[in-house]
Amino acid sequence: MLYTKDVVKQIIPQEDVAKVIENATKAEIGGSSNIRSGNDRKNKLGTDQLVGQIATYCGSVYLTGSPNGWSKARDIANANPYVGDGGVDIIGLDNVDIKGSLMRRSQNPLDYRLLVRERERHKGWIYVLGLVPKSRPYTTHLVGWTYDEDLPKETYSGPISVLRGAYVIEAKNLRGMSDLLELIKI
Repeated sequence: MLYTKDVVKQIIPQEDVAKVIENATKAEIGGSSNIRSGNDRKNKLGTDQLVGQIATYCGSVYLTGSPNGWSKARDIANANPYVGDGGVDIIGLDNVDIKGSLMRRSQNPLDYRLLVRERERHKGWIYVLGLVPKSRPYTTHLVGWTYDEDLPKETYSGPISVLRGAYVIEAKNLRGMSDLLELIKI
């Protein structure tokens, strides 16, 4: 079980903010969403992409000590915008997928859930929950992580419609980020 002390807070240095925004803008090519549709998707695409880039940048810095793996992955994705990245967010950590989400309903990272859709799953991969507050500076709370094989056997079918069809783990039930840091250093 995770506690607030286990959550890692990463802040993007001001000198890198423009690069993160630029990469988010380049990623605004459309695509599909399991949460949004139609005009809502179009209207929120910029925010959604920015949140993803903030979370991934911060994950790269925490896990590798620099944003270089994120930057290299973005260069590849930007050169082939309609191909997709196959889930590779950080070059050098090709089996780590940062799942970024905007903090809307609560400022407590442990009140959230990690969601992984069937099409996002890869055998042997690791999924990290990264939550981005609305406030500035650009920040990510790296909450925790799980192995693909530890996702629930069944997808969510409860009352919250946007979660239906996803494999869902409550944030407090994830593994601690310090454990992942140790794992990738081995």
